[in-house]
Amino acid sequence: MLSSTLKLALETEEFDLHFSKLDERDKSKEDAQIKDCIEKHWFNQSLDLIVPCRAEGLELQLARIQTENPELFEYFLIKSLPLSHLTKPDFIGAFLKRGQVSLLSDGSCLDGEDCAALLSTGELVLHLTEETYERLQLTGNLSHYNTKRRRNHVVTIDLVSPLFKPGSKYYEHVKKILTESKLSFDFFASWIPDNKDVHPVSLAEYFKNFDVNYKEKKTIVETCKQENVTVPTLDSGWLVDAEDESEEIENLYEWLGAVNCGIVSEGDPAPMEVNSDSDPAVCHCACSSTKNISNLDVFHVSGFLPVRLIERIYEIIREHMKTAADCGWMSLTVHGFNHSPVLLNSSGEPGIYTIGMNSYTLLPCRDDRQYLIRETVSP
Repeated sequence: MLSSTLKLALETEEFDLHFSKLDERDKSKEDAQIKDCIEKHWFNQSLDLIVPCRAEGLELQLARIQTENPELFEYFLIKSLPLSHLTKPDFIGAFLKRGQVSLLSDGSCLDGEDCAALLSTGELVLHLTEETYERLQLTGNLSHYNTKRRRNHVVTIDLVSPLFKPGSKYYEHVKKILTESKLSFDFFASWIPDNKDVHPVSLAEYFKNFDVNYKEKKTIVETCKQENVTVPTLDSGWLVDAEDESEEIENLYEWLGAVNCGIVSEGDPAPMEVNSDSDPAVCHCACSSTKNISNLDVFHVSGFLPVRLIERIYEIIREHMKTAADCGWMSLTVHGFNHSPVLLNSSGEPGIYTIGMNSYTLLPCRDDRQYLIRETVSP
């Protein structure tokens, strides 16, 4: 495996770009790397799938997932949910221990407000202002991004720990503090039950018993089809032969970003640059790979996307590439939430006052049997 890290600056903010190239012959390493990349990004709001060919078969498979696994496309906006409700034994037993629950506070900003998240592992993560932290008197750690004017703290409570049970000193202490504080949030919420016969709305209905209202939401899938687009083939050796590997990859991802924004060229083999002879908003791919005129299908999925949905979509990408002779690569880019209090793992924090980068791209290439993984994360 070959990997490199490039640090760039944009409007005085820095972020890291991590590139990994995986050899498909080492299938276990490939699976582990991709699985780790997907699973450590807890909360995701959209994904873009770029397919450089007509993808009717892939479109049918996406529709099949929606039919066979509707729970992956359903989520809720729960209004003013008190944190104390998350400590109730019946909630922990019926939901946390019988499926994957994910909650992410909505409408609050990390730089000056309290934020909260409940991970599918059962860990409740609170990102608290100094005022709230001192009022609650819970045990936590200083945020990595404190300044002289702001001293935020991060508190993590493992709700499924054997030590967190009624009667224990720790449980009763946390329950008392959260109940008396009346601290509440609007939450995006999803629940993927272990039992497929149980509907995910059961989670929201449970909280409704305590006069907590909610709105049902549906993940949106949109498709954009284009014709006669100049696309890179990413044929064998295109990256190995590049003079500057990092620059080559950045050129490719810049073009992929242009595709997602709908500003790709049609039928013009020029490199990635502003086309001064026509529309100045149209861009072209500058990577050194050979290029073809091809159809281009772009799928955009937006909502509160569970990790399991992204894993399923990547699985059908791999299966589709085995049979689609005219499709040498695909690109899957996943975007996280800017104000998620958790990034990369249960203790990781996103940067505050940064450009909000929280995304990754998986790009399998069939011809050279290699894969690229690119992670962009605020420092």
